[in-house]
Amino acid sequence: MFDWIPFYEELAKKLLKYKDKPDELASIIYNNFDRNSEISFLHDSDGSDYAEIDPFTVYGIFNRRVNNRFALIKKLKDVFKIKANIPTTLDGIPIQNNMNSAFCCFSKDRSADGKDIERFWLLFEEAQKNKPDMEAVFDEVLKQYSIKITKLTMGLFYICPNKYMALDKNNREYLKKKYGINVGSINKMNFIDYEALLDEVKEKMSNKEIVEQSIPEFSSNACIPESDSTEDDGTDPEFYDKIVDLLRYKKNIIIEGAPGVGKTYELPRIITRLCFLNLPDYSESVLKEKMKWLRNNKQVEYVTFHQSMDYEEFVEGIRPHTNESGTISYDVESGIFKRICENAQKPIVEENSFKINDDANIWKVSLFRAGDNPIRTECMKNNHIRIGWDALGEDLSQVDEAHSDGRAILNAFYDRMQIGDIVFSCYSSRSIDAIGVVTGDAEWHDEYDNYKRVRKVEWLIKGINEDIYEMNGRTSMTLATVYRLKNIDLEDVFAILNKYGVGKQTEIKKNDRPYVLVIDEINRGNVSKIFGELITLIESDKRIGCKAETEVTLPYSKKCFSVPDNVYIIGTMNTADRSIDTLDYAMRRRFAFVKYKPMALSLDGFNDDLFEKVSKLFIDNYDEYKESYDIELIPSPYLSDDILPEDVWIGQSYFIMKDDDGKDCTRLKIEYEIIPILKEYIKDGIFKDAEKVNEVIKSLREYEPEVD
Repeated sequence: MFDWIPFYEELAKKLLKYKDKPDELASIIYNNFDRNSEISFLHDSDGSDYAEIDPFTVYGIFNRRVNNRFALIKKLKDVFKIKANIPTTLDGIPIQNNMNSAFCCFSKDRSADGKDIERFWLLFEEAQKNKPDMEAVFDEVLKQYSIKITKLTMGLFYICPNKYMALDKNNREYLKKKYGINVGSINKMNFIDYEALLDEVKEKMSNKEIVEQSIPEFSSNACIPESDSTEDDGTDPEFYDKIVDLLRYKKNIIIEGAPGVGKTYELPRIITRLCFLNLPDYSESVLKEKMKWLRNNKQVEYVTFHQSMDYEEFVEGIRPHTNESGTISYDVESGIFKRICENAQKPIVEENSFKINDDANIWKVSLFRAGDNPIRTECMKNNHIRIGWDALGEDLSQVDEAHSDGRAILNAFYDRMQIGDIVFSCYSSRSIDAIGVVTGDAEWHDEYDNYKRVRKVEWLIKGINEDIYEMNGRTSMTLATVYRLKNIDLEDVFAILNKYGVGKQTEIKKNDRPYVLVIDEINRGNVSKIFGELITLIESDKRIGCKAETEVTLPYSKKCFSVPDNVYIIGTMNTADRSIDTLDYAMRRRFAFVKYKPMALSLDGFNDDLFEKVSKLFIDNYDEYKESYDIELIPSPYLSDDILPEDVWIGQSYFIMKDDDGKDCTRLKIEYEIIPILKEYIKDGIFKDAEKVNEVIKSLREYEPEVD
């Protein structure tokens, strides 16, 4: 999920409280934001403050082309007490024209009936309903001064990004160029036309005619800044597409090459093509945003192998933990590879009317005691859960070590349990009587005689008697008041809800998103030891759902384990590192190898002369190679006979002689990067003609960079 969505949606709910108090909302905005910098656009024609404002205009404050969008978001979070985290990216969000960021127009331009602001609020409220009836008010708002379909749909996208598509220029052009959907004349569009377009897009998404599987993802892929351009880095975009095709086929690849050829640098281009289905080449800034989103979405993980890396870190091992009662226990903990496999199997929740988090945890909660009791009855009636530990008081900062068991439970209730998580109401050691979704933070309610700690929930189902012993890994629920049910996932939750005819309001589907594990320096670890029995499972035809699907029983958890078909492994290997062993044949059979070779770059700061001078120490046909990178390399006469030039040839990144700020760093690169590698190669016997190499080293030291 795009991590800005919870904030945008929660802000919409907070703003809805001001539907009948638009004057109060105006006061809040003017009192908390700087008129000269942050809301300089928000004034009437005579420069005075607006008496009332609409909710869409609040979104206009931070969805415009300004440099402090995250600071504005933080201020809104504080002002409106929003619980959702501040987003890490704003990927795919269309922005307003800085000169026209307010939705409400000048007072003198408003409709004769004076109800412009009121209609904005009616549309804002109706749009957030599960089954909105917004045709009339939508079309009425469209008639208001300065409101066009582009701006209006952008506002709807801000408040309900999974329901409404913004018809900004990027989305319209992407629909037409990528999928042949012509929006037509937007000036003549009304709600019926807009709704028909939305239905068409969502239907094509569901049957994969549109590869993006959500409106935010579509908007993100369409929203590539026109001003962003890429310099020619010497590689053909089709080169990356071929690697992605190989990765989809083999599932596991290793990119190998000498230092500086771009093994790690070019990974984002490969990964984004895999995860976003071979979309056009991205600029560096967009690549960075895409990768950040993928990592936040847990679709990409990085690990570096080293000689002390072991199976317990990679697959699973036993680790000490403080359990919910405050005592030390030793639990089986998933390693990085097992975690990404678990994430890849988590179902995708669509049409989520229950507002359940995609990665929701499942919590067991005891309401006073097992069986029927007054606390349980009251909680079911009033849509909340209540726990005790009242003697510790409202201020938990004063709880001392003597109450460590209570601290652990309260920590789970106050901090670890999140809005959007699931609670199971424990009825007995094996059964539950209700399932709810957490909708509020922990509160202290002094009006109760006891059990004063409260969290609001929306009960999805009540009055059942569901045995979850098998589902919970043949484990009974313990007496601890609150703890996470680690053996139960969302798929199990929806299975129960569907059994009682409740979960049908929410669609859950198999996760087919790509998940990528990048293993840097893969040959620096003892790969056979690290992978263990998983060496067989990573083969493309042994994955879940494939013809030769294979599973093993893991040694610590004793659970069956298979590798999902949507998990990909990309390793990198430095072929010049002769201090470590190469991969054995068993590993090599399960990976496809992609060889990266050095190549000249058409980049500002790249020194062709130095690159050529050093390259001729490694290959004898450099002049022919620079004309066609596909030819076979002829080793130079200076290389030892058993050395392949592509394994040791110093890569192009060492010859980019300007740093990110444009400052020349030629002398530093030569003295502290290029020359030390050449000297190491002499010492290691990679060169047999040390005299020639030392001549080149001398000429490098004498080289004087040109001054602009």
